[in-house]
Order: sequence, then C-alpha cells, then structure tokens
Amino acid sequence: MSKKNNLLKNVLIIGCGSLGGFLAKRLSNYNKIKKITLIDYDTIEQKNFKNSIYNKNEGSLKVDVLKKIINKDKPNLKIITDSKKFIDNESDIDQNNYIIDCRDFTYNRCSKINARFQISYNYLCSDFRKNIKFNNPYFGKYSDIIIKSNIEDAAFLASSILILLDKRKYKNLLEENVYNFNLLDLSDHMENNLNINKNILMDQFIFSNLKDQKLEQDVIFELQKIDITNIAKVSYQIFEINKKHDITFYFKNGSRIFKQKTFIDIMTVFNSINNFVKDSEYNSYFIDLDINSKIATFIQLTSAC
Repeated sequence: MSKKNNLLKNVLIIGCGSLGGFLAKRLSNYNKIKKITLIDYDTIEQKNFKNSIYNKNEGSLKVDVLKKIINKDKPNLKIITDSKKFIDNESDIDQNNYIIDCRDFTYNRCSKINARFQISYNYLCSDFRKNIKFNNPYFGKYSDIIIKSNIEDAAFLASSILILLDKRKYKNLLEENVYNFNLLDLSDHMENNLNINKNILMDQFIFSNLKDQKLEQDVIFELQKIDITNIAKVSYQIFEINKKHDITFYFKNGSRIFKQKTFIDIMTVFNSINNFVKDSEYNSYFIDLDINSKIATFIQLTSAC
C-alpha cells in the first residue's frame, strides 16, 4: 500500500523525550503502523524521570530504551533507532516515512517534516506548516503547571489527530495550519465523562476545537525580534472586537485589559502586542483568540524534553 493510501504505515519521530516518547508508545498501538523510526541523540538523565516515559536506565540512549519499552508490548513491530543528531536540510531521512517532530527547541523547519507537536504552557500545539523560519532558535522548558499526566494526555491527543488524518478525517482542515489544544480543558473533558469511551471523547474534543479555531494559513511577522505566528489575521480580529468591547491580553505572568476603542488602527494593535511580550524570556508566540470571551492568550512556541 502506498504512503498516499496509508499515511502512517511508516512513521519517523524526531525527538524522543517526554512528548515524543509517549507519542511513540501511543502510535505503536495503531495497527496500520508497520515501522517506527526513532531519532534522538540524547541520553536519559535523572531529571527526565519526573515527566517522561523513562523511569530508569540513566545514561542510556533514549532511542534504545524506548525501543525496548515499545517492543515489550509489541514484539513484532519493527523499530529502527538512530542516535545521530538531526540537522534540518542536512540529515538524510527516508521520505517514505511520515515524519513527526517533537524536538525540544524552536528552529527553522524544513519541508521534509510533516507534523510538529510541542507543548507550550498548558497547550498542545499541532503545527502542519512546512518551511517555517524563526529568527531566534532556542531551547524550551515546560511550565510548572504541566505534570506528567498532562504530557501523556498530549501524546494521546497528538496520536488521535494523526490517526484521524490517516483515516482522512479533517484532512483539509489540519494541513498547513496550526492548532492549539488546551490540555487542562482536555483533562476536565475526560474526567467529566468517565462513562464514555476515551477514543470517542478525544474525537469530540478535537472536533470541537477545530470548529472553534479560525482556519487560516499562518504568516510570521517580526516585531523587534519577536516572532508571532498568525499576527496579521488576529490583529485585525482584535481591532474589530475592540471597536465594541474591552479585550484582555493574557500571558502566563499576568494580564492586561484594553478598554473599548483603545486601538485606533491595526498598527496600534501590533505595537501593543509587541510591548506586551517584549520583556519575555521567549521569542516566539501563537495568539489564541477567544472571540466570545474577548481574551487573547499568548502561547509560547516552545517545548521541553
């Protein structure tokens, strides 16, 4: 069967830390996958025990330990490991794979990568764009609000999105777009519906979020060395909302309310966004705009192992 007809027949995962490790384990249970290739040059450290699939084997390569974890339950699943560091546009990878990136830093992304998953604050960011450039690549770190169960939920969510794509559900919505899913909302959704099958609950959660989020081809603007994806469209939306309502900018370290008619044009929105994040330790953001509640949440585009 061709890759076109079976998207996930051969899967390659770059970055096998917390999210990548749990995602690989989740995908190993999908019966249409015949081979998983794991790429990560890093070794297990004691700090990884808190939020990852690894709870021993300190000093061992993550890919080697992850292979054993998967093959313990799926002995017939073919697992290929590669402990070389992946370098965009330089490393040679088999394009017959569906390539998933879970690395723990923000970087320029080449066209070979099919999907990028990362955790930022309490969101899972699913990014299907190609040829993405960031001005300032940097390592990320998880917020203290995120615990191991949230990362496991994120891996369940990411695997469910990929399986829906493989089944040709929501394909046109997801391709070449960025979507952010609130992991705390997902946890509440699961806990409040314990009598319903988890896979059904997950599909409901994904569909609800896709329906609520604006479907657009994202662009990147640079404002004093700050990258904000989707800023062009969201700035216009903020401007339109503020004509009639107060609007709140929410950031993990605080918030600010902009009274009705604060913004006189789109440029004042740009400047306000830039001033809001310019002193942050991060350089790249996605703005999640809730039109109903008039809240713009600034999500750091980063993740951590």
